Amino acid sequence: MDDGTVSTKRYVLIFAAVYGVLALAIALFAELTGIEPNSGVSSGMFVAAVILPAHRFAKDHDRLPSMRERLMFAFGCLVVSAGASLAFFGAGRHPTAQTL
Repeated sequence: MDDGTVSTKRYVLIFAAVYGVLALAIALFAELTGIEPNSGVSSGMFVAAVILPAHRFAKDHDRLPSMRERLMFAFGCLVVSAGASLAFFGAGRHPTAQTL
């Protein structure tokens, strides 16, 4: 971008990949063990998935992201997370879905 802001699309895609892998791993673990994960697991999964792209950004650009970059990244991660939740709930397999 022309104002020195870096596009965060790459980092949101990294987040999406890590988040998807973690969600599938937790869902598989829950299916195999019969243990129902709670919302704390979902929050932890989100935080863990943010760490890798944030570290990658700092390493790639040798600086912290600007406020605009942070907001764009945060919004992208929230969109990915909400989309994944809707997809998993639609399939009935969200890692933290409680049985009613």
